[in-house]
Amino acid sequence: MYLIDSQYTIPDIDYMQDRIVECVNRGIAINDVSRLYKTFIESQQATIKNLKSLYGISNPNSSAQVIEFFQSIADENIIDACVVDGKWTSNKDAMNILVEKGYNEAVDILMYRRIKKYAESVKSIIDAMNKDGRIRPTVSLGKTNRINYKEPALMNIPKPLLWHIIAPRNAGNILFSVDIKQQEPWILCNMLGIEELKEIFR
Repeated sequence: MYLIDSQYTIPDIDYMQDRIVECVNRGIAINDVSRLYKTFIESQQATIKNLKSLYGISNPNSSAQVIEFFQSIADENIIDACVVDGKWTSNKDAMNILVEKGYNEAVDILMYRRIKKYAESVKSIIDAMNKDGRIRPTVSLGKTNRINYKEPALMNIPKPLLWHIIAPRNAGNILFSVDIKQQEPWILCNMLGIEELKEIFR
């Protein structure tokens, strides 16, 4: 663990932002993703047909239609998962609970949403790509100095797609993706000396 005293150790945020902007201005090389996009669109259309034929949901983008379907078969499990504070929901948490309980309907809804998100992510890349085959997103910092990108929003691209989309073209242009979201619970369980949690994280 590292001891960081914020009164003395102050990260150079301006330098970090300048280096990121410099890299972005050079451009991020992109693969030809047109075939990938076509594949996702075809899968999305096939999934829509499947949802309509199996469940009568003609527009899976409509939460009202999805909720109406689950209301029509409302059993104890569905009510427990989909009714929150007296209101019906078909959000990701509710669908995941139903998936765990073996509801194929929820599996199919989540599958559609995943495919749609993938298609939209690839389309955002296509729309932002310049003639040189590179993207140059706009960089900004959030309140906690988290790096944000828009046009396209790189931080929202699903990780399984990144290595299909971004293509280093010569040795030296290499993208590293780091996710430290597990860092805080790891630090916490070490501070508290909770051996069981430390073993789980290992």
